[in-house]
Amino acid sequence: RSGGAANRINPSTRVVLTENAAGNNLTALDISLPNSLFDPNDGVFTFDDDEKQKLVTYIRGTDPDTNIPRNHIGDIIHSKPVKLTRADGSATIFVGSNEGFLHAINDADGTEAFAYMPRDLLKNIYNQYHKVANDSGHIYGVDGPITLWLDERGSTVDKIGNNILD
Repeated sequence: RSGGAANRINPSTRVVLTENAAGNNLTALDISLPNSLFDPNDGVFTFDDDEKQKLVTYIRGTDPDTNIPRNHIGDIIHSKPVKLTRADGSATIFVGSNEGFLHAINDADGTEAFAYMPRDLLKNIYNQYHKVANDSGHIYGVDGPITLWLDERGSTVDKIGNNILD
């Protein structure tokens, strides 16, 4: 299908997450978040709720000026996709992009299961939307190696399927 995973993003149903205020749980990346989190100048610049709505609409995948889906995943420079295959054979591909997301993509059909943006990267959305480059000329997001970590505490089976209770 033309456009790959980016072309399969549906902004209206997309699951986009970040951390809550305490930083200990995931929450929806939506307009309920404080305006200050989206401030690229850490408290120097202020904007109203209408501007925040535009930023959230944009990062969820719709151009707020045209109301047309952007069909976009940020550039992937240093992040190498990692595939997690479950015991039932289903698989998810994880990859970071410089738009600021860790994307979880369904291996079977290329749809995005969810996208997670670390709270500290929310301030990059303003510059992305307004096309303002930083000092290096490029805005970096989740642009690094992906490592899978499996927590098998409480499991009765080891990594290769042997029953560990015997």
